[in-house]
Amino acid sequence: MSPRAPKRRRDLAGPARTGAKAPNRPEGLRGVLFDLDDTVFDHAHALTQALDGIRRSEPVLRKRSAEEIRRKYVELLDQFHRRVLNGELGESESRALRFQALFRWAGLPLKVNEARERAAEYRRQYLDHRRAVPGVAPLLTGLAKSARLGIVSNNPRRGQLDKLRAIGLADRFKVVMTSEEAGAAKPDPEIFQAALDKLGVARDEAVMVGDSWAADVLGARAAGLVAVWFNRRRLPNPDPSLAVELTDYRPASDAMGMIYLAFRLEEE
Repeated sequence: MSPRAPKRRRDLAGPARTGAKAPNRPEGLRGVLFDLDDTVFDHAHALTQALDGIRRSEPVLRKRSAEEIRRKYVELLDQFHRRVLNGELGESESRALRFQALFRWAGLPLKVNEARERAAEYRRQYLDHRRAVPGVAPLLTGLAKSARLGIVSNNPRRGQLDKLRAIGLADRFKVVMTSEEAGAAKPDPEIFQAALDKLGVARDEAVMVGDSWAADVLGARAAGLVAVWFNRRRLPNPDPSLAVELTDYRPASDAMGMIYLAFRLEEE
């Protein structure tokens, strides 16, 4: 069966206005898939806090603004993460190379052992600042009462499970599907289908929630899923007809209402 074609529907973005009462789940909705980083786990918070700690202790980095450092590090993270997904690099090696590239960009070439030391300190601070995205825990609790929940992630499984345990949300999800297990990475439809198969839910019975337009929204639509774009950074919406937009999980009743509404709109 080929993925269903996305329906064109009226534009709908922003927080719902459903009030405090929990909305009723649509009858056909049986599963909700979530991206992990910056959708459930607050990766941006941990990254920013860790980088700020490194910057405060490094004179060469203090010559640059915190935002400049963050943008450059995110650029390097994306660059080296592709090599991790391809199996070219391990996570620790990738982290050391990122810091070597970051300091070289800032004007201070580092030896390999020096880069590893900075990477290890960053990692320590990152772990110290792990937290859930604000508001996601009560949302998951509400959704889990009547639907099966799963994670779809392009990051290595071990690290993703560690994050879920650290923020106390591991027990909310019946499935954690990663690219290394699926043999495909988002936006490839195969990883979404692998998650659905393991969850025991058909694609027309599920919604995908994620913060990446390219990986989560377009990937979900290509796989035949309803998509909800978690856009807490309030970026411009490339095409409101493809996904309901959610900017905050608080209050949980409103966020649930938006997820349910996305599913109902697809049925129309």
